[in-house]
Amino acid sequence: MTGRSISLGRLAPAVVLMLVLGGCGGSAASQAPGGASQPPATGAGGPTKAPAGPGIADACTLLTTAEVSAAGRSTFTVATPSADDNYLNCEYKSADGSSKLTTFVARSAATSGYWATVKVNKGSAVSGVGDEAFWSTDSFMPGLYFLKGGVLAYIAGSSDGPDDLIIGLGKVMAGRM
Repeated sequence: MTGRSISLGRLAPAVVLMLVLGGCGGSAASQAPGGASQPPATGAGGPTKAPAGPGIADACTLLTTAEVSAAGRSTFTVATPSADDNYLNCEYKSADGSSKLTTFVARSAATSGYWATVKVNKGSAVSGVGDEAFWSTDSFMPGLYFLKGGVLAYIAGSSDGPDDLIIGLGKVMAGRM
């Protein structure tokens, strides 16, 4: 996945913009307060199905490091959760630190403003992921954005267009939301 990663330095401005744009389309009153993080899910059994939105305490429970490794053609050994009032994030890193993959899940269904903004970007619709999915290619955070039960989620991807491996991860992630 080298060349398709988003560093934490690029993630922070993205989250700020999402917070601003997310506030344009919905009520902030429905936002959940910041929650406690749990350790990342790893191991043979993998994560269990978690409810969407505020019921997810840790974005790293939606994909295992083994699943990300299989899709990324690298060995990902670290899954680091983080959160703010609006988004739960997970950054997966390879053992040598050369590859990264970032995901996020919105804490509430009040994401219509941001979803509409994503769909204005260049890109293409993706079928089979969640309720609706879009691969954004001209965003500062290119990748797969999808809705599941009205909750927005994201997986880092290429600015070149849809990637079957990332789409496969999106299907797994959406299935656990």
